Amino acid sequence: MSQQESDYDEYIMRKHAKLVTPQQVINSAIRKATGELPVSQKRLMLGEQNEVYDVTLKNKNIILRINHRESFGKEKWVLEQCKIKNIPVPEVLYIEDIEVEGQFRSICVLEKLKGEPLKALLDQKRITNEELNKILEDAGKILSQIHTVMQTGFGNLNERGEGEFATWGEYVLNKEKGV
Repeated sequence: MSQQESDYDEYIMRKHAKLVTPQQVINSAIRKATGELPVSQKRLMLGEQNEVYDVTLKNKNIILRINHRESFGKEKWVLEQCKIKNIPVPEVLYIEDIEVEGQFRSICVLEKLKGEPLKALLDQKRITNEELNKILEDAGKILSQIHTVMQTGFGNLNERGEGEFATWGEYVLNKEKGV
């Protein structure tokens, strides 16, 4: 591992140390989404925005994500649009925006897709260059399908897929003003 990768891993650990949601809140969300309590859960230190947990239930696994700044509403809209177009994305089982100890939280429970993270396959050298090329080609095709999902307007989307500005020009001018 390079020094840069090591520094980034430390940075992620510091970020995630600040993202803490009480276990009772996590259990409540899992129960609301599935009717069950977790058999086990593992915190995944991935990304910079969300607490992420791989949760084992009696007969399946789910992913629980918690954002401390913004709602998962617009993400749910995008995933629903992908499902309509038969694009392979996880099923959204539950979304809730709540307050925890006076702080905002958005909770999203998703089905866990089958497979292994590409990074794990690469790190463990369990994949050939030919297999990697095929995976990347397939991922590119899926990404191009995702990009066919059409929203209205420009800028940050709301939970209905509507941008905050009607035109590109309005968006650019407002961003320039710092709005």
